[in-house]
Amino acid sequence: MSQLGRAAALGAAGGLRSFLPLAALGARGTLGRPWLARGLAVLAGGELIGDKLPATPSRLAGPALAGRAVNAGLAGARLAGPTGALFAVLASAATAYGGYHARRRLTEITRLPDWAVALAEDSLALALAGVGSRTEQRR
Repeated sequence: MSQLGRAAALGAAGGLRSFLPLAALGARGTLGRPWLARGLAVLAGGELIGDKLPATPSRLAGPALAGRAVNAGLAGARLAGPTGALFAVLASAATAYGGYHARRRLTEITRLPDWAVALAEDSLALALAGVGSRTEQRR
């Protein structure tokens, strides 16, 4: 996968869970600071838990959406410069909106509790972050 594709995957993960792109890069050692990687992992873990709480604000609220774009853009820039940042920001906006509406619709259609659908969304976000942060090509 190209660097721009990886940046877009990280951005898509960030649209679903805002701290995952940078936490994934930190876990792979890409950010160069172990203390930063640990802090980002804690923030990402807290977000994975907090997302299931009923009092959690919408990801489409201004500050939440802006935070997703910033985190995705930073991760994309780390991988592929300014163009990577742009790809990541656009992907994060698409998945923030798409993920929000898909999650609402899936809870209506399946009658599953929101937290169950959110766990599936977590899995998708983690997979996207893993793909985007992977450094070596598998054969």
